[in-house]
Amino acid sequence: MDELKLTGTPFSTTYKRTTSRPMDSSEIFETIDAATMYAQNANKTHVPYPGQIISVKGGEVYKLLIDPEMPDDSAKGFYHCKLDIIGGNISNDNRYLRKDQEDTAQKIIHFREGIDAKKVSTLEQIVLLEDIASKNFTPGSTGFGIKEDEVGNYHLDIDFVNIRRKLTADEIQVQRSYYVGGKQWVTPGAGIVCTSVEDTGSVYRCHFKTTDADGREVKCLFQSDDWAICETFNLEKKVGGTLGNHYYWRLVVGVGTDYIDLSKSNAGPGSDTPMPGDEIVQLGNKSDTSRQGAICSDAITTGGPYIRVYKGIIDYHLPQPKIDLNPDKSTIIAKLISEATGKDVDTILGEIQGSLDIIKGQTDKEYTMWFYDYAPTLSNIPASEWTTDDLRIMHEQDMFYNRKSGLAYRFEKSGNTWAWNNITDLQTIKALEDAARAQDTADGKRRTFVAQPTDSQAYDVGDLWVNVMYSDANVSYKNDVLVCKTAKAKGVAFSISHWEPTSTATTAYIENLGNQIVIAVTDSDEGIEAAKKLANQGIKDASDAAKSASEALGIANSANSAATKNTTVIQATKESLTLLAQGIHFDASGEKITNINTSGLITTADFSALYGKEIVYDKDGHVDMTKMSGLITEAGLTEMFSSLADDNGYVKKAYIDLFVTQLPDKSFQSNVVINADQIRFDGNIVANGTFFVDTEGNLTMNNITAKNGIFNGTVNADNGEIGGFKITESSIGSKIAGDNLLLTKNGISFDGAKKSAGIGDTLPLSTGATDQVAAIFTVNLDDYDLQSESLATVNISSLGGRESCALSINTDSENGVAISYKGKINTHGKDRYGSDYGNYGLTMGVGFRDCWDPNNNVFRFGDLFFVDGILTRIQWRSS
Repeated sequence: MDELKLTGTPFSTTYKRTTSRPMDSSEIFETIDAATMYAQNANKTHVPYPGQIISVKGGEVYKLLIDPEMPDDSAKGFYHCKLDIIGGNISNDNRYLRKDQEDTAQKIIHFREGIDAKKVSTLEQIVLLEDIASKNFTPGSTGFGIKEDEVGNYHLDIDFVNIRRKLTADEIQVQRSYYVGGKQWVTPGAGIVCTSVEDTGSVYRCHFKTTDADGREVKCLFQSDDWAICETFNLEKKVGGTLGNHYYWRLVVGVGTDYIDLSKSNAGPGSDTPMPGDEIVQLGNKSDTSRQGAICSDAITTGGPYIRVYKGIIDYHLPQPKIDLNPDKSTIIAKLISEATGKDVDTILGEIQGSLDIIKGQTDKEYTMWFYDYAPTLSNIPASEWTTDDLRIMHEQDMFYNRKSGLAYRFEKSGNTWAWNNITDLQTIKALEDAARAQDTADGKRRTFVAQPTDSQAYDVGDLWVNVMYSDANVSYKNDVLVCKTAKAKGVAFSISHWEPTSTATTAYIENLGNQIVIAVTDSDEGIEAAKKLANQGIKDASDAAKSASEALGIANSANSAATKNTTVIQATKESLTLLAQGIHFDASGEKITNINTSGLITTADFSALYGKEIVYDKDGHVDMTKMSGLITEAGLTEMFSSLADDNGYVKKAYIDLFVTQLPDKSFQSNVVINADQIRFDGNIVANGTFFVDTEGNLTMNNITAKNGIFNGTVNADNGEIGGFKITESSIGSKIAGDNLLLTKNGISFDGAKKSAGIGDTLPLSTGATDQVAAIFTVNLDDYDLQSESLATVNISSLGGRESCALSINTDSENGVAISYKGKINTHGKDRYGSDYGNYGLTMGVGFRDCWDPNNNVFRFGDLFFVDGILTRIQWRSS
């Protein structure tokens, strides 16, 4: 008990009471708890006294009375009291209602949080201000309720209505929705059959008939923000037509008396356009929880046939069903309540286990179900044969079924009295009734063993053996239920072949082996042994995969330490589910930690994380680095990451993020973000079928856009541009109008407005001489143009050097022409001997070699001298 601190000291050790008169003034306490602690005086540190008046700040006033349930320490000078409110029951103040006897309130009493009446209540008149519902009311499912809608209309939700006289109704509506192909939805908004589709620009307006074939009015139950789905199955597509299987799931954005508007932009992936004849069903709602449920009966899609009950359909994805009934595996995520007992199945199983524990304590470890045509007593069969208390104890929990009356009984002991007590559990009675019809109860009984039958016990066909724990070379049973298929008499040896499983139903196991806990669900004959084999194989496969991944990246696996402390944990709370394994590794001395490894799964409502973490310590026991890798998933993001952090806080992280964003036009965009210092791909890389990189580094793609590029090796191109040049299959040329530069494999040419030049194959093919002319240079001068020595059509210069030759023109043909010119030749300078040609105006000396001298019949060197373009002399020389 907490200590009570008073603002004043009572001096209990200083003063001693000598009279019952009060020695102190009335106390005022902050809270009722403080006042109670003072009055009780459990620690004998205060001096309350009977009749003292105390109060609670801002509350009631109380008188202290002796508490008869606490010790009497009055002889020691201490009192233990209780609080009695002034004006309370003991004071008989008629302003307050009595709780211990019947009383009448003279005025209206307002209950802010409700009233709970356990027995019959009499009400002269009921004025319904808000909704009314039974305790087990679930709209559209169980119980009954009266509810007011948003426009003031009242709705009665109940299972059966019996009208003994007359029913008057303005409108009766029956809604049904069916699917082609064996799939049917039952939803709050029912559905419509589309008769025509109108494209209004932003929505598809789907019209429907407001009367059925019998002329009855059909009301649209769709609402805005509903999701509307249409699916068809096994419809044949006609030649030239569009009637085939199609699907869409779209948001309802408007509702009229004879139409619903379906959004064009807000739709599930792969949604088709609505068409006349579509059966459109309401399936989910964005925010209204009362419209987010559905029941689906499906016998055609994957996983069927099944019946599923959904709750919480808020987008274009179906959540995990609350109830999933199918031939292979059925699951129910809800409490199963027995209508007969009002108890959930877990409680019933617990009570059954309690009965089995009683039977396990018996000598024969069995109980028997008896079947006769009368009510059981202690004086008739079978109890009349149990003449001793030991025999009766052996038959405790036996059950008896009266085949005439249908009543059932259980043999039980209360105090020192044995009796057949009625069984009120309808499920147990039903089981006994079914067993009574079976031929194996013709002898009037059926045994149930809770331990392995012994050689001294008899069993008959149909007897049961529960909680079977048996294993040999052929079979293995763990907490199974077996039924006898071969009877045996007392004294005959027991054989497991006399028994077989009651069914091949899937069984759940939990086994605690001291150093491990195994939880499994299986229908294997090996039971939990199969689960343990699977777990061990999974651990080996995962270890091998982790080792292979490390080796592929060149990461060495850490050597095993001298000692390791391992821990695993599974924790489930209402906020999270945790599965973790941790290993603490030590050095050879077994004292210093080298590293701590942790891996596991963390799941919450907001995210899930599958991760591995290693904390590495240095030789001095300080954290050196922390490694962490994992996979994070949440509603809008999936991230795979790996990080490394040193002891200085430097962190390096690589990650891949996957997420979907909504664009301004309300459409969706899928995204992948890869962040790493180095991204390495091993193997061929293919993207969209147009981008391909093989393992040799060869790149095949359609287009490249880049700021800079360096190419070492061969570049092949038959189209495109480089700077201001355009690439064709056979040439590179200027792409700017008016620039006519062209580079081909056999020449270079330029055609301008006044000048042209060509080297290589520059003549047109029509001349037939493209391979006979090496170069052509042409300038078309205007009348006012002026060329000079430095402004010539072709300028050739050779400057400096010991010897130079600006132009060398040769022919090896006897009749060849080395130079063919028309017009003047101007020259300036000196001859080869350094002599000046003189000032003859425009003078030129041209040297030649290997020219035939007809006078001497030899090839010689020489010079040609021109003045004003006229050849004046020839001078031959030998060198």
